[in-house]
Amino acid sequence: YVGNNMVSVRDVRIVAATGSCLVGLSVERKWPGPVVFEGLEIDGCATGIRFGYPYANALFRGLILRNQRVVGADFPRGHVTLVNFAIDEALGALGVRLYNTNATAAGMANLFDGTISGTGPLAIKSLTNVAEPSTAWQPRFLLRHVTVIGYAKALDAFAVQKTVLSGEEVLSHPPAETVFPSQLVSLDLP
Repeated sequence: YVGNNMVSVRDVRIVAATGSCLVGLSVERKWPGPVVFEGLEIDGCATGIRFGYPYANALFRGLILRNQRVVGADFPRGHVTLVNFAIDEALGALGVRLYNTNATAAGMANLFDGTISGTGPLAIKSLTNVAEPSTAWQPRFLLRHVTVIGYAKALDAFAVQKTVLSGEEVLSHPPAETVFPSQLVSLDLP
């Protein structure tokens, strides 16, 4: 896939025979966004989605991923938002992987209103390969109303570990401090 400025992909189903597909949707070329993927369904690849350009952004609405062998959604860089999604990795694959591959573009992932189910050891993994890992170079994420079912562990990130994830809001980094007193959570707007 390649597209630039005001691109959308709607109502697409990608189904692969076992072992025949490495990546269902590859969004790794330069300048792929802003883009909206709506009603996208991917079944049977090693990796369902790989979104990897550092200065790109994408919205996935109504995403369904099933039966990937390695990882459902792989987000090495860039800014992605998943809304109303379902990831079902019954073959033991990792549900979502977020990672930073350099010290200049950590990326951001927002996961809202979705379910990640599977049989593997871990649903969501956040990591970096920057030489001196610290909170500053960890991928940023916001999870809200995300439920993990069946996995042995829900979330493994640099500063956040969760065995169970059942709809609460989870941030990878503490919210910014302001001079005005407020709760340290989002407004939870629809």
